[in-house]
Amino acid sequence: MLQAHVVVLLVAIWPALASAEDWRAFRVTADGVVVVSVYIGGEGPFAFLLDTGSSRSAISTDLALRLGARQVGETTVLTPSGRVVRPLTPLPRISLDGSPPAAALAMIVPERDLARGVHADGILGADVLMRLVLTIDYERGRISWKAPRVLDDALTLPLATAGGRFVVSVTHPTCTAWCVPLKLIPDTGTDGVVLFNRPGDSLHFVTPLAASAVRSLAGVRPAQLVLIGASGLRDIELDGRIASLIDLPPEDSLQVDGLLPLHFFARVTLDGPGKTVTLVRRQ
Repeated sequence: MLQAHVVVLLVAIWPALASAEDWRAFRVTADGVVVVSVYIGGEGPFAFLLDTGSSRSAISTDLALRLGARQVGETTVLTPSGRVVRPLTPLPRISLDGSPPAAALAMIVPERDLARGVHADGILGADVLMRLVLTIDYERGRISWKAPRVLDDALTLPLATAGGRFVVSVTHPTCTAWCVPLKLIPDTGTDGVVLFNRPGDSLHFVTPLAASAVRSLAGVRPAQLVLIGASGLRDIELDGRIASLIDLPPEDSLQVDGLLPLHFFARVTLDGPGKTVTLVRRQ
């Protein structure tokens, strides 16, 4: 009889244990920057910024020296604050705690360019994350490489790609039938909404506030703080938010309209292979 009770007890607790093993804790700063533990070729763990808005992963110059990384080329990086050329190095085996390993051709960047208010050895970008299913639970400070049960109040949108980045299209409620949706990058690496303004564009749903600046891997670019009014962008609810508006020259090839901070939401699932993003609003 005792054995039967023991068997029943183990069967009862096993689903809970298996579910708990699907989640890993992560650090998140006050402005929403996610820091995860990464292993490279079996070495680590190293502290990496999880940046879905970066088209390419990166490692610091110090970590490149430690790993004996070799330069095999260079790339021009296009960011909200401009363009910059960076050397490239192959990383044959990158793995987060619990994620499948992947290979990447990563940039080598100075430590100062990784400064987000927290120490980091590198950036894990969309070049790796597009191959994975990633769930970030901001409210509970945990991350999973699976798609959990979709909640009733979740919003699932299709994902596209542009310039090696995730892109989601949202429609303004005041748009007419021929209005072009806004293309936003769902971004774990930005602390606030960023909108791009090109000559001839009319962002009629923003009100200018004050001068500002945006910092990224390419440096600092002037910006203007604006108030988003009555947007309700397809239930993403950005009205009343302050955004940084950046003027882009007409020759700029960045074919997106802005950055959407993912830490605005309670939980986010980015399904690279399935090409969807699921957003759960904060209560």
